[in-house]
Amino acid sequence: MTSGNIAPHAHADKFQQFLASIKPSDRPPFGPIEAAEIAPAAAHRSPFSAEIDRLTAGGYLPLLRPCLPPGVRFTTWDKATKTVVEKTSDGKVPGELVGDKWRAMADWRNRTPTAADVATWRNWPDAGICLTTGGVGALDIDIKIDRSETGAEAERARSLVDAIKRLTADALDRPVDQLPMRWRENSTSCMVLMRLATTLGKRRLHLVDVASGRQHAVEFLATGQQIVVSGVHVSGSRVRSSLPDIPFDALPILESGRLDALVPAIAEKAASMGFRLASSKAGSGKELKPPYSPAVAVLRAVMARRAEWAPQIVPCRPSSDHEWRVTSAELDRDLEEDLAIFADGIEDYGAEWTHTPASLVVEFGSIDADGDITYGGSPLYGSRGGRPFAPVGELDASIRRPSEAEALTWLCRRLAGNPLPAFERGATWATSLPAIGRSVGLVWEALEAARFFDHVEGDRPESWQADRLVKNADFLVAIRAVEPERFSRIEDAHQSGAVDLCKLADERQAAVATSPIRLEAPTPGSISWIDPASWTGKPIRAREWEVEGWIPRHETTLLYGDGGVGKTLLIHQYATCAATGKSFLGQETRPARVMAFFCEDSEDELHRRQADINGMLHVDYSDLANLRISSRKHDDNALGVWDKAMGTTKLTPAWHRLRDDAVAWGADVVIVDTLSDVYVGDEIARAQVNSFVKTCLGRLASEIGGSVIALGHPSVSGKTSGTGTSGSTQWSNAVRSRLYLRYPDKTERGKIRELETMKLNYGPKGSVLKIRWDRGAFDVVAGMSTADRPAGFPASAVPDLADAVEAAVAAAINECAGVALATGRTSANYAPKVLKRRSPDVLQAFSVSEVEAAIGRMEQNGTIRHEEIGRDGSRRAVKGYVLVPDKMSASSPKTDAAFD
Repeated sequence: MTSGNIAPHAHADKFQQFLASIKPSDRPPFGPIEAAEIAPAAAHRSPFSAEIDRLTAGGYLPLLRPCLPPGVRFTTWDKATKTVVEKTSDGKVPGELVGDKWRAMADWRNRTPTAADVATWRNWPDAGICLTTGGVGALDIDIKIDRSETGAEAERARSLVDAIKRLTADALDRPVDQLPMRWRENSTSCMVLMRLATTLGKRRLHLVDVASGRQHAVEFLATGQQIVVSGVHVSGSRVRSSLPDIPFDALPILESGRLDALVPAIAEKAASMGFRLASSKAGSGKELKPPYSPAVAVLRAVMARRAEWAPQIVPCRPSSDHEWRVTSAELDRDLEEDLAIFADGIEDYGAEWTHTPASLVVEFGSIDADGDITYGGSPLYGSRGGRPFAPVGELDASIRRPSEAEALTWLCRRLAGNPLPAFERGATWATSLPAIGRSVGLVWEALEAARFFDHVEGDRPESWQADRLVKNADFLVAIRAVEPERFSRIEDAHQSGAVDLCKLADERQAAVATSPIRLEAPTPGSISWIDPASWTGKPIRAREWEVEGWIPRHETTLLYGDGGVGKTLLIHQYATCAATGKSFLGQETRPARVMAFFCEDSEDELHRRQADINGMLHVDYSDLANLRISSRKHDDNALGVWDKAMGTTKLTPAWHRLRDDAVAWGADVVIVDTLSDVYVGDEIARAQVNSFVKTCLGRLASEIGGSVIALGHPSVSGKTSGTGTSGSTQWSNAVRSRLYLRYPDKTERGKIRELETMKLNYGPKGSVLKIRWDRGAFDVVAGMSTADRPAGFPASAVPDLADAVEAAVAAAINECAGVALATGRTSANYAPKVLKRRSPDVLQAFSVSEVEAAIGRMEQNGTIRHEEIGRDGSRRAVKGYVLVPDKMSASSPKTDAAFD
């Protein structure tokens, strides 16, 4: 393991021996550091001296730094003004005492402390201890609920803290009560500490309690940050950690892949507990890579012209630098950190807030009677709406801050250079993005096209003639905003041509920006209403199914399955069954014309799979007239894009082509594989998910007068919990049926799978089919239905799950004649586990719990007995199970398909 400049230290056992050798009552205030380098104990003025010694003994010395006591005044170098400024410590800043003055520690990240440094730190009154990150990381659960707080909001937040700890414990393979922690005594805010296997970047989730609006954060602190591990919080509460008792080498290690899974798992868990993700507050610090979304492209275009408007709003000095800093002193406010105006966003580190250009104008601007806005000074700050430092008042009562609509009007007029209409009252940055885009010469529809679509080989912009380049100038402007490198490639391809591409894009962008903008409010449409009296005497249509009790007709069904479990094979097999009029896995299946839109498999792979399915079902290619298959591998398959301005999903050309083909061919069922290929929105955004399912999938089902089945992958937590969910719960809420294909008993290998109805609006959920992979297709083993079978459907079409497992247990007992089988769960000879181990082929389809339940039923109905079956070498009785032939013949299932 490599951890920067950290050398291997004493092992955990040596550290524990050191601690054990010292009684708590007489443990010295310093550890195994040379006595000559340490002042006498009586002279030590730091209350954390003992912690310093234990941390040093545990191998943390290279990472330790002293931190300033809270409340003291200290000096620091301000990079923006290139002067020394004085600030008040919040107890978190690495610092040092020089004479009787505190100052921030220069270049603290690259310091390498020595034992002599530690001896000096001890004499600094009330100095705390912090740890630099890099070799050590921390998950900062910044959910601040005071211990005195009660009520639903407080309990919700505390429950979320506990849930995050459990998820983190799973990621680190440690019990929750053994997690290395940092905490303070008066709050739920805490950190989980760990070693890092490799250099990792910072991650941050901004969470909002949906019911109260209170904001919280969960942040992964990695390279280049510091963590107070022993000290005093600014509130006066003691900050503690478990690191003095856990040596560096004994910290759990967090792998990169587990962090990648942990962050979305936390977001999903928070969503399920009543929290939503706030809008990103990392505009300038977040690593955004092209192709940019239309919203980001608009923001970047506005920020690229910050010199035209920002100096009117705050006292900043325009330069060619990526970052413009405005200190809190320049803003005349009592906050410690600066305001940073980047070329791609605005970050207020003092107020702990990320601004849009409009919100910056609202917070710092002052509007006059003519609508002109200039710098109006800083507001008064205080805690409000979950923000620790939000505007709460004004020093000067004569100042009138602009509304967001007024700010947008002023900003867009400055950018466009023309008197465009005023934005309607209630307009926001998020709802006005298309109009803001036009003020900087960007056409929203063209941005969407540039972000999500590409031209086919041989018809790309690089090969266009001059007239086509001019005709598609908006698209070229959008490419430059969304994917600059792509625009450069197109420009290079036309260097010797008649068109100067950059000049063309500049002129078109200027023309769009100065053209009139019409800000229209949406007009309401009519709603169709039903008078229930009109149903009098009208026959009630029977509910229709594609697969009885599993897939309802005229609806959208989701089929989730882990990667590699075989969900694409399963749905391909269903498509073949429906197209040929055969039953699917023994279930009543409606004959249908099926179109399968496969996004992940090549035509060759689909051909091989079809051949295996044909063999299983005993059909020929000539029988497949009602089946159409499309291999969409490597194609652009997005079916809808989120229109942030309108708050809905816009259908793409790919959706229209799919819809037109399905209608023209008369498809009854359309299969879409997979959601990750056709959905390009935020998987945990409820509004986006709901709109996509209903606008894209639901409307497709409505347009064809049939059904849509979409395939997806579960999230890590959905897989772990066994629910098979992914992202927002709205995926499940928006459909009428959801199925989950999984390996049994949480294994990830073998031929057996389980298919379960996890949601069914038109019947009870929980039906399960045990199926077996056999020569490239699936065959049904047994099933358990929670719904009544339709009249006339043969009850023996699928072996009953309870009968099948009992028959398999009987066969296993017969195979294991003379083997000791115990009834006690803690016994090494516990019957279910021994039978599974000794007869794996017979019982492969069934879990230990299913075998256990079957044995219980069989004992109760008398088909098996637990009795003495022999004696061991010491003449002690050996007990096992024996079959009771008379009872077996009376109760045996009519098929042994479960263990053929």
